[in-house]
Amino acid sequence: MEFDIEPVCVYSVTAPDNFDGSESFGMLFFADIKCFESELHSEIEKIAMMDGLPERLTYPNIQPHLMEKAKKQGYL
Repeated sequence: MEFDIEPVCVYSVTAPDNFDGSESFGMLFFADIKCFESELHSEIEKIAMMDGLPERLTYPNIQPHLMEKAKKQGYL
């Protein structure tokens, strides 16, 4: 795989049902992927190219906000 990757921002999430309501932190990165490997590895079922977000997100209350942040900073 060939790619360039850049940090976008640090983010935090507070949810009463996660980590006893404590604030948790993550890092958002933007990757410009030049090419993929010929076969899939680990937990990846498939690679899909889309114009928008998929219908079923792992974290639907968080991921749209992260995408909006990347868009505001000119990554999308």
